[in-house]
Amino acid sequence: WPGFVGQFMKYMPITLLAVLSASIAMALVFVPVIAGFLKPPKNLHKEGAFSENSGFMQFYKKVLDWALASPKRTIKIAIAVLVVVKLVHSFFGKGVEFFPDVEPDQVMVYVHGRGNLSLAEQENFVTQVEQKLVDMREIKAMHSTIGKSDSSKGIPIPQDAIGVLYIEFVDWQERRTVKEILPEIEKRTSGVGGVWVEVVKQKPGPPSAKAINIEISALDPTVLNEAFLKLKAHMQNHPKLIALEDNLSLPGIEWKLTIDRSLAQTLNADILSIGNTIKMLTNGAIIGTYRPDDVKDEMDVVLLFPKAYRNFDQLKILKVPTRTGFVPISTVASIKPYQKQGVIEKVDGYKVQKLLTNVIPGVLVDDVVKELQQWVKRNTLKGAQISFKGEDKEQKESGIFLMNAFAIALFLVAVILVTQFNSYFSMGVVLSAVVMSTVGVFVGVLVHDLAFGIVMGGIGVIALAGIIVSNNIILIDTYNHLVKEHLPSTIEDFAKIIKETCLQRVRPVILTKLTTILGLIPIMFGMNIDFFKLSITFGAPSNQWWILLATCIVYGVLFASTLTLLVTPAALLWNEQRKIKKQSKNDSVTN
Repeated sequence: WPGFVGQFMKYMPITLLAVLSASIAMALVFVPVIAGFLKPPKNLHKEGAFSENSGFMQFYKKVLDWALASPKRTIKIAIAVLVVVKLVHSFFGKGVEFFPDVEPDQVMVYVHGRGNLSLAEQENFVTQVEQKLVDMREIKAMHSTIGKSDSSKGIPIPQDAIGVLYIEFVDWQERRTVKEILPEIEKRTSGVGGVWVEVVKQKPGPPSAKAINIEISALDPTVLNEAFLKLKAHMQNHPKLIALEDNLSLPGIEWKLTIDRSLAQTLNADILSIGNTIKMLTNGAIIGTYRPDDVKDEMDVVLLFPKAYRNFDQLKILKVPTRTGFVPISTVASIKPYQKQGVIEKVDGYKVQKLLTNVIPGVLVDDVVKELQQWVKRNTLKGAQISFKGEDKEQKESGIFLMNAFAIALFLVAVILVTQFNSYFSMGVVLSAVVMSTVGVFVGVLVHDLAFGIVMGGIGVIALAGIIVSNNIILIDTYNHLVKEHLPSTIEDFAKIIKETCLQRVRPVILTKLTTILGLIPIMFGMNIDFFKLSITFGAPSNQWWILLATCIVYGVLFASTLTLLVTPAALLWNEQRKIKKQSKNDSVTN
């Protein structure tokens, strides 16, 4: 799994592989040994919930008879349900997200300020913001960094941020939600004059600057600026976007002195003299060095004008000493203001201008990105290239990787199934059940009104493959064994064996899936069980990570139970019908 997301998520499959390896050792080695020391109970064969005469088994027999009465009908219904559910999700689904929206434990507050502010002035503004927030009961700790810096905790900081406040909240059970706290922070800090405050909540997943990151590039600087300004104006007026920033240089002026060299030479004013005179007005001109007896390094001897004369107004009347007298600098040089130029960013040799922004709470980034992409297709200038980076790029890369991983997983499963069953049809039945089980995933997402997460939802779909494959292997392996034992020759014989297979295997199939569902239901509903305090709570931030994953598996397994116990038997019987019909045709042709 490449990129930051892969580094972030790699511990989950590592843990899963370790646990599954331990469970295999436990099942094949330790459980038989432990069972050997224990005496079986006297009522071991007592009828239970899945006995032949139980209500569930009677109901299952009736439904199974209906499914096997017309195998084609059963298969068509399953395919129709798959298509309908996916269509319903495409129209009524909540959309797609990268990582789940988890309640954060901390937020960052950027204090934005423009101008040539000293460190003391920056501290004054940040202190005013601190005083506005210090009495909030939800705040557990607050740490401030004053001064301009490039990044913090791996997240780039806006160019005009003069300070950053890191706010840690009290435990989630003792405070309001962040959706309620953030508006209050913005309201409290809105009255600080001279600066504006941006509140950014901690994002789940790897660190990133902002949710949407757009790069504009072009060979022609004029086209680049026009495309940048056009897109920026659209994003500034977009109702779902907040905290828009760019990578252009901050507003500022720098003064450029252009010397008329021929005139300066005529007046005996050389360039070195002019430069040193100007230095005396600013940082000072070095006229020599001196090393005191009590130090090892030399010290510069710097010549400056008196402090009262070290200002910009003096530059206009400054005079340069020459062999023939003093010459005003304004006589030999022109002084003009220019836009201050900062850092120039290039990607693949092209100058790049960036726009970064966040979305308002409750809006999915993927939906806004699609809107902006459509607008770009209609309004972009010819010669300008606009690409979406940041979260959108990471989301697409992760989605492609997970699709490839799912395909590779299915291929490896197919190799194992063909090796075990020596039948492409059996392999196809099992893999089709894996694909069709995604219906349960979309049903769960719709029922619980969740956005489908690329990362957690993708992992959930891949995890489903292992659960469903194992149950279908149990069913098909038993069926193949009974076929070899009884050697059926008619459709009725095959139908009888399939029913016998289903009745034998219904208990392990139901029990394995039931234990999976019961184990994940507390996570699906956000239940947090504290065994030390003997308390149950709902909505813990640590559980919010796993709600979508648990929902995908629970509903996928529920739907897969129907596939395994009804559609798979119907597919097996349909295959036998097809083979018998083909054999009868061949016999009639031979005769």
